[in-house]
Amino acid sequence: MKKTTRVVLWIVIGLLIIAGFIWWQMWQLGRGLRTIHADNAQEVLLSAMSAEVLAPDVGGDGQQPNTSGPLLDQYRKDPNLTHQRYLLVMTWVHASQIHKTTDWSASNGKMLGSDTLTNVPSESRVDGWHNPFCISVGQKQVVFISSGGNGVPDCSVLQQTAGEAAAASHDARLTRAGKLLVTVQSRSGGTTALEAH
Repeated sequence: MKKTTRVVLWIVIGLLIIAGFIWWQMWQLGRGLRTIHADNAQEVLLSAMSAEVLAPDVGGDGQQPNTSGPLLDQYRKDPNLTHQRYLLVMTWVHASQIHKTTDWSASNGKMLGSDTLTNVPSESRVDGWHNPFCISVGQKQVVFISSGGNGVPDCSVLQQTAGEAAAASHDARLTRAGKLLVTVQSRSGGTTALEAH
């Protein structure tokens, strides 16, 4: 056999092995997803974003998000933790959607309730627990504050919290400010938590 033929044969064999491995992984994932309820499957898949969008102090259990094991194994081990991560991720996702779809130019220096934003669908104006956000609009940043499942936050008393969060922010990941959850989004078109990683 010629050297060229041998090289091509090894490349084809390598590609077949890789394709077989990918097919096996997809089959395993599909089999695992068939064993859990459809709503839970969405929670499992979205909670996988937790390592990208949640700060180390926010993980559903008050600890660093641990997403090192397979998603379905994590869900089977602790479905409540997966659900908590899902709620946290949805809080970040909704804040990011509000940020991207709203023109903040008329709101500089204001504290708003997300329930007043008519340009955003009502199901996206709330955190993971279906409570509205308090939103502080600054010249360079927009701060989203969630009660973290503790009811509707009182926006009139959160201006200082928003200022402290904006000053301490390094990225757009969801973080804790006491019992509250905060994400600080840049108005200058800076990177989001997903783009920064």
